Amino acid sequence: MPLFSHRHNSSALPTSTTTNSSYSAKDQKLHKLNSKISLPILLFSLLSIFFGLAGIIFAVNAVRRPSPLPVYRCGRSEDTFRAFYSLSDSGKLRDNGALLDRPKLLGFVGIQTGFGSADRRAALRSTWFPSDPDRLLRLEQATGIAFRFVIGKSKDAKKTAQLEKEIDKYRDFMLIDVQEEYLKLPYKTLAYFKAAFLHFEADYYVKADDDIYLRPDRLATLLAKERSNPLTYIGCMKKGHVITDPKMKWYEKSGHLIGNEYFLHAYGPIYVLSANVVASLAAARNNSLRMFSNEDVTIGSWMLAMNVHHEDNRAICDPRCTSTSIAVWDIPKCSGLCNPAFRMKELHNIKAMSSTKSIPFQYFTAAPVAILKNDSCLNSVRLHFYGTEAINAFAEGTADAGQCKCTENAFGEEAGHGHGQRLGHSHGFSDGDEESGVLELGIVSHSIIIGISLGVSHSPCTIRPLIAALSFHQFFEGFALGGISIGTAVASVYNPNSPGALIVEGILDSISAGILVYMALVDLIAADFLSKRMSCNFRLQVVSYLMLFLGAGLMSLLAIWA
Repeated sequence: MPLFSHRHNSSALPTSTTTNSSYSAKDQKLHKLNSKISLPILLFSLLSIFFGLAGIIFAVNAVRRPSPLPVYRCGRSEDTFRAFYSLSDSGKLRDNGALLDRPKLLGFVGIQTGFGSADRRAALRSTWFPSDPDRLLRLEQATGIAFRFVIGKSKDAKKTAQLEKEIDKYRDFMLIDVQEEYLKLPYKTLAYFKAAFLHFEADYYVKADDDIYLRPDRLATLLAKERSNPLTYIGCMKKGHVITDPKMKWYEKSGHLIGNEYFLHAYGPIYVLSANVVASLAAARNNSLRMFSNEDVTIGSWMLAMNVHHEDNRAICDPRCTSTSIAVWDIPKCSGLCNPAFRMKELHNIKAMSSTKSIPFQYFTAAPVAILKNDSCLNSVRLHFYGTEAINAFAEGTADAGQCKCTENAFGEEAGHGHGQRLGHSHGFSDGDEESGVLELGIVSHSIIIGISLGVSHSPCTIRPLIAALSFHQFFEGFALGGISIGTAVASVYNPNSPGALIVEGILDSISAGILVYMALVDLIAADFLSKRMSCNFRLQVVSYLMLFLGAGLMSLLAIWA
C-alpha cells in the first residue's frame, strides 16, 4: 500500500477552486456596491464644487462692486448723510461701532428746499454750503452744527428720479414724509422739527430757507451764548396788520381768530428753537396744533402758547453784508434773496465788506467738546472755550467780524485742521492763558532749582544726573543757566547741607513737582487721552499708551544716575 494517497490532494483542488470563486463573487458584489455608491458621491461632489465656485465668484464681485451707502431711517424720515459718520472719526459711534441713534450737536440746521429749487441748492453748494460729504462733515466738526437740505415727497415720478440722482451724488438731504406744496408749508415745518428731533440731540434746531446766505461760524457763536430760559425762540421778530383780503399776498384765512394785529413772531426765512421747545412739538399729536395759512404765523402761535422767551436778533435778517451778519437776505423786498441763484454767488464774491478781522476761529471750534458734556456743565465748558466777553459782544452786535465771503477753505481744510489743533491748546482764552502760565511757572521754578543745585555742587555724582535732566528741558535750559549763575555766585557762602537750605529747597521742589504732576496728568495727558478723537480711534489709543509708557520708562532711566 502506498505510503501516500492522492485522495487528499485531489480533494484539495476543488476546495481551492471553491474559495477563489467565493472571493471573486464577493469582489463583484463589492464592485457593484461601490459603483452604486460612487455615482451619488460624484454628483454631490460636483454639485458642491459648483456652488463653491459660484460663491467665490459672487463674493469677489460683491467686494469689487461699490456697495451703496446705507440710509438711516427713523420713522418715516431719512437722513441720507448718516452713513458717512461710520466712515470717519466723527464721534457719532457707540463703543461697539454702531451709529448713535441721536448724535449730540450744538445745533441742527434744516434748509427747506423743493423739487424746483435745484439751482438754489447748486448756488449754495458753490458758496457757503460744502459741496462734498468730507467738507460737510468737517464743517459739522468745526462748528458743532449739522446741515441738511430738507425736502418732502412728490407724486411726479420724473422729479423724484432727478432728486434721487442728486441724493446719490451729495448725500446731504433729510427726507420727510410730507407732500411738497407751498400751501402745506406749516405741515412741512412741523414734520421737519419732528424728524430733526428724532435724528439728532441738538441744543438748538434752526429752520432756514434755501434762498439766504448764511455764516455757519457766526451762527455757532450765537447758539453758544448762555441763556437762562430753556424755552427760547430766536429770530427777527415782527408784528403787523393781519391781512384778511383774499386778493392780497400773505392772506390769512383764519385771521378772525387772530384779530387786527399779529402777535410777535419771527420772519420765516430763518429762526431758531431751543431743544425743549422742539421736544414739545415732537410730542404733539397729529392735528392737535392749529395751522394758519402762513408758516411763520403758525410757528409764532405755537410759541405764544408755550410761553417761550422771544429773542430778537437782527443779525439773522441783515439786508446787507456787514461785520455782524449771520444771515443775509433782501428784507423786506423779498422773503429771502431776490434772484437767489445769482445773488448767492454775488455775495460770496465780495472780497471784504469790512476792514475788521473775522471772529476768531477758536470761538466756535470748542462746540463739539461742549456738546459732549451734560446740561449741567455745558455752559461752563462753553464759557471756558468761548469766553463770556466774546459771546456777549457778538450777541449784542459789537464783536469784530469780517467779510461775508465764506470760501471752502474757511470751512473745509482749515476747519478740519483747526478743530484738531486748537481744542488741545487754549491759547487765546483767559483760562488757557492761566493754565499755560501755571505750567511755565512750574517748569521755570523747577529749572532754576536744578540750576542752583548744579552751580553749588562739587560732586560728579550729583552733576551728571543734573546735566542729563537739563538736556531734556530744551527751552527752559536758559532759566537753568540763570540758576547755575546764581548757584556759582553764592557757592562761597551757601551751604547746601544746612537745615535752612534743605527746607527751602524741599519746599520749592515740592511745589514745582506738584505743579508739574498736576499739569501733566490733568491738563496734558488727560486732555489728549479723553478727547473725542482718541476715544473713537482704538489704534490711536494703543499707540498713544505705548508711547506714554515708553516715555515714562526712558525718563525713569535717569534714576540710574541719581
